[in-house]
Amino acid sequence: MKNVLKLTVVLQILVGSFACEKSQSKEQQYLKNKNENQQDLEEYYVSGYEACSGVSINGANGEAGGYYIVSADLKDTLLTYNFPKNVLTFPVEIFHSTLSTPAWFPASHEKAFKIQLSYRVASEEERIYPICTGMVFIQNVNATQIIINSATKID
Repeated sequence: MKNVLKLTVVLQILVGSFACEKSQSKEQQYLKNKNENQQDLEEYYVSGYEACSGVSINGANGEAGGYYIVSADLKDTLLTYNFPKNVLTFPVEIFHSTLSTPAWFPASHEKAFKIQLSYRVASEEERIYPICTGMVFIQNVNATQIIINSATKID
């Protein structure tokens, strides 16, 4: 009987130690992924908006919707739904009625909104998938959805 009790205690200790190691490795993996998904300040252009997400077209600075952000070297396209208020002032005329999304800004404004950006990639739980209620042609754009940590206007 004593041997069975000792064996049970040893098994509980072993199982408990493996569970702790597994929990630690998940936390370490999360921190590793968080650091890999974190981007330092780099130059980007706000160059369009996601037409289904409710970008304000009444001059209220478009604070409610999604924005497409393109890297200065044109290699990365990002999408964010948390663009900070009061960083940029968007003229009403760039928000036009559109039958497609994304809606890119007119050529005269495609590089007018230069920003320095720090962000992280949005987790699956943080991603937003707006429902388009109108007759809109949805174009597939390979954009990474991000959460902005900080954004600063560059003149």
